[in-house]
Amino acid sequence: LALKELETSPIWRPDYNSPSFRLLRSFGIKIAPPHYRSFRFNFVFFSLVNAIIFAALNAPAGWVVAEHGPVTERFVNILFGISLALIESYHYSKNASKHGLTPWSKLEPAN
Repeated sequence: LALKELETSPIWRPDYNSPSFRLLRSFGIKIAPPHYRSFRFNFVFFSLVNAIIFAALNAPAGWVVAEHGPVTERFVNILFGISLALIESYHYSKNASKHGLTPWSKLEPAN
């Protein structure tokens, strides 16, 4: 029901059906689209995901490690993850209220 509501809303499809959520659903993990989750949950989830992705992309380059050391590299990865997560969480909560999406608790499961 949530995906059907999002499809009928003016929200851009890749915004609510991103590759990461399609991947999780393909593994059988039932997760609500980010527009239906709380700001706090999105913040924690995206902080972890973004920090891991940035660390994986940053590790081969080694620019931070060579200049400042591994502790600074981890700090930069975490700071980047938190910063981007703050923006994403705000975006999803603002978008959900702007388009008047039904709260997750009020959506009835399809029989």
